[in-house]
Order: sequence, then C-alpha cells, then structure tokens
Amino acid sequence: MVSLRRDGFTMKAIAEKVGVSERTVRRYVRGVEPDIRMPSELDSNELTDGFYDQVLASRRRIVAIASEDWAEPVELGIEAVDSAMKSLRKLLAGMENVSIRKLGADESLRAEFFRDFMAHVLRDWIDVLRTEHLFRELGWPPGVHEVTCWP
Repeated sequence: MVSLRRDGFTMKAIAEKVGVSERTVRRYVRGVEPDIRMPSELDSNELTDGFYDQVLASRRRIVAIASEDWAEPVELGIEAVDSAMKSLRKLLAGMENVSIRKLGADESLRAEFFRDFMAHVLRDWIDVLRTEHLFRELGWPPGVHEVTCWP
C-alpha cells in the first residue's frame, strides 16, 4: 500500500486495488510513513471545474474576434460552453487515474492538455460561427444548426 501511495494513487484507489477499506489504507499508510503527501489528488471533476473559466474566456474572445470581422454581432451561446465541458468530462473519464493525477500535479502538462483540447473546440466554434454568418447572408433564420464540440 505504501508503494502504491508513493506512486501517486489515492487512498480510495489503493483500497479498491487491495480490497480493503479506505480507512484501513489510511491507517496503514499513516503508521508506516505518516508524512506521505501527494502533490495533487485532483480528480477529473476538479480538473474540469478548473478549466470552466478558461473555456468561458475562450468563448468570449472568439465571439469578440468574429464580431469585429462581421457587420452583424455574432453570438455563441452557453450551450456551446456546456457542450465543450461535456466533451472535456468525457475525455477525462476515459483517461487512466495516473494520467489524471499527473495533470493535477503538473501545471505545464495541464496547460498543454488544455491547449490541445481547446484547439479542437475552437475549430468547432469557428465552424458554428461561420455557418451562422452564412445563414444570415442567405437570409435563413438563425439557430437552424446544431452547436457541436469535439467528442
């Protein structure tokens, strides 16, 4: 258990692996080496919560840039942010626990991960905005397309 803890596993993950209660793991690890502290024990929900403000800021920026280029103001609703967050949660849910821990502990790795993720999201958002702009030019009603994000 101590070895697993040193490798970065959470108390809960160790308990599941070993087949004992989380409380037993805590007592065992505390008794053997009480000063073990992990740099981060963020789970995927805490990671997505941390990214939410950045996703919102990205949405505001892309709307501002597009609005400067086109005569009519454009909008990208909160559903686009919601879709991006769902995609992010789905992506993180498919990752191994050790990868989640590494993202939680390493700020530069987290920034690289988010940059890669947002590159896909921004492409989708740009497509949505271009489609909306084209629909306006053709005289079609707004909102006739689906807002999509990177799966």
